[in-house]
Amino acid sequence: MTDVTEQNSEGSLSRIVSSGLPRRDFLRFTLVAGLATPIGLGLAGCATGGGSTGSGAPTVAGAAKSATNPFGIDPKATVDVVIFKGGYSDQYAIDAGKTYDTTWTGSGLAKVTSTTKINTELQPRFVGGNPPDVIDNSGADSISFAGIQGQVEPLDDLLEAPAIGFPGKKIKDILIPGATDPGTFDGKLLQLNYFYTVYSLWYGAKLFKDNGFTPPTTWDETMALGEAAKAKGISLFVFGGQNAASYYHEFALSMAVRQGGVDILKKLENLDSDGYTQEPVMTAFQSIEKAVKAGYFLPGGSGMIHTQAQTQFVQGKALLYPSGSWLENEMKDITGPDFAMTSLQVPALAASPKLVKGFHGAAGEPFIVPKGKNPAGGKEFLRNMLSKEAASNTSKLVKAATIVTGTVPADGFGSTALASATKIQNDGLSEVYNWRYDSFYGMGKQVVTIWNTFLSGGMTSADLAKQLQGLSDKVKADPSVKKYTVS
Repeated sequence: MTDVTEQNSEGSLSRIVSSGLPRRDFLRFTLVAGLATPIGLGLAGCATGGGSTGSGAPTVAGAAKSATNPFGIDPKATVDVVIFKGGYSDQYAIDAGKTYDTTWTGSGLAKVTSTTKINTELQPRFVGGNPPDVIDNSGADSISFAGIQGQVEPLDDLLEAPAIGFPGKKIKDILIPGATDPGTFDGKLLQLNYFYTVYSLWYGAKLFKDNGFTPPTTWDETMALGEAAKAKGISLFVFGGQNAASYYHEFALSMAVRQGGVDILKKLENLDSDGYTQEPVMTAFQSIEKAVKAGYFLPGGSGMIHTQAQTQFVQGKALLYPSGSWLENEMKDITGPDFAMTSLQVPALAASPKLVKGFHGAAGEPFIVPKGKNPAGGKEFLRNMLSKEAASNTSKLVKAATIVTGTVPADGFGSTALASATKIQNDGLSEVYNWRYDSFYGMGKQVVTIWNTFLSGGMTSADLAKQLQGLSDKVKADPSVKKYTVS
């Protein structure tokens, strides 16, 4: 993930998870104006045989299905894989390709390439009837899924396939609850989101220790920390206003939901006229406004992009930074070896928050298998990515969790970031929350602009709420925009 658009597309387009968790903590989406939203999975097999894509490109004939070859792949056929080279880079997929080659006879059968221009480079291949077999459809230049939804293979049979490295279990049995929600449409799994993102505050444990600072658990403690840091010439927060000021939008809503419970999200998701004037939301906005007025933000944020702001953070010029758990890997070439990046639950705005251990979490980085030459091989490639060995290797490599359970040790492979984020995840899964309205309706760029002005001191919290509500109202009033509702 390398910008705010990627954060939204890779993390916040999912609904609240509901698998086996207390119902009071979750919202359920319903279908409105023909827009599909995930309620549950309708499992269905998807056979692959000889033939063609609709435009004349020949497909791989395949072989008989079996326990070891659940999709009936041709073991000698090439699998064309294209990866978005963003915050997670591409080595994890290259390694999965090597595993695929080892599993199936032959050399170099998995052709893994990477790009940051997914839509630019691959949309013409869809038009030409020759899409790759697997696509990591992520990043600012991702392909609009609405435009290709009918051109991708359902992946429900992937969930029913034997899990590699987990004897006696199917893939659906070894995934984090809710992992498949973001990619389920009309009861069919069409996208597999591979990484699990924990959104939180981040800090450098060594910097805190050296200065005698204690990680805050409440907003009052956060403000006290800001004053103590200011006395030492250190800022409390930093922001990348050019493309990631909305990281603080996520931060504010996370605090509001933790304080007031997930019902806060219903009005926001439903585009209600009072979504942003709800008390916990306004309290969160007002709290951040106090930090702005107190001078706790590093100057110059309005002119920075996210990586510039994050550089200031890892260099110790600011104490706290809100982001997803891709942060460590994204900044690994700049962060000092003893920084000890650590995940911190967002602070409680007041006493007795409704969600004691709750956190904002979601599966992200969507993978799709187009209806192309070798969809069976594409599914088998994903099955290999979901193996115990590949998932563990991925987390060790990029210091981020995948959707596969039990593959990250308590020490996070030596990463304080991964260990601390995994602890927040494990402790708070019964109260996890998520939302998607701002990304779903394409509000991202406007939200960045509004928050950049606010964090720069150019508007009050009341103005912030009014402008954000205006975005919501505009979408709701547009009859050409298909809506979804939550209940």
